Amino acid sequence: MTTQAVLVDTSRCIGCRACMVACKEWNELPAEHVERTLPGSYQNRDDLTSQTWTVVHFAEQASGDDMRWLFAKTQCMHCADAACVSVCPTGAMQKDGTLTYLDETKCIGEGYCVAACPFGAVALDEGKGIVQKCTLCIDRVEHGELPACVKACPADALEFGDRAQMVAVAEARVGTLKGRGLARARTYGVDELGGLGYVYVLQDDPSVYQLPERPSARPVDIPVQARDWVAGAAAFGLGAIPVWWVFRRRTRLAAEAAEREGEVR
Repeated sequence: MTTQAVLVDTSRCIGCRACMVACKEWNELPAEHVERTLPGSYQNRDDLTSQTWTVVHFAEQASGDDMRWLFAKTQCMHCADAACVSVCPTGAMQKDGTLTYLDETKCIGEGYCVAACPFGAVALDEGKGIVQKCTLCIDRVEHGELPACVKACPADALEFGDRAQMVAVAEARVGTLKGRGLARARTYGVDELGGLGYVYVLQDDPSVYQLPERPSARPVDIPVQARDWVAGAAAFGLGAIPVWWVFRRRTRLAAEAAEREGEVR
């Protein structure tokens, strides 16, 4: 895949969630029961899961008698310097141009990528024992089609094309917004983490859109011999189930220990 990218222009987004529906339909992802954890908000969920690969974040800003809505679609950002790729002990997470993709045949569900992602965009599918995330609709793009979310957007808030061109368009639109008095308007994703596969036009600070101001890989405690152990296991023909079980058990025990420590405190 070449260096293509999706442009997300939040000044055009109307919060319709057509992108969320299109993502579900194209990838055959089931509907999920959603607990309302954001009181007073029309946002339908606050996180990405193994069954929900894109979410539109809602922000309501009020000043006196004035009020405005700000919306931003989030998903796997397909970072150039992808933390998920660097921490994966089996090489299941890989890069191909802009695309950060998962080789499901190599994934053992150990969850290091989940912990390392600064955007919370990778989630473990407990049923399948592997992780899941946005694929940038590579199955569509390889056949000359637009990603499903881009195709479905009725407000032209999403565009797809050569990354350099998308960056140029984003910078021009930020200039237009600043000319209209939006002093906080800025791009996001141009340089962050080596450059993201999603380039944003923001009307306000990233934190308003639930985006990290300075994204960086989250610290992950990876056993020193993890990669060598997995590679050696594959070389000697050991089955995938023992490898999967060891890493999943290690992750769960660590989580349980951290939970107990929190309760003691």
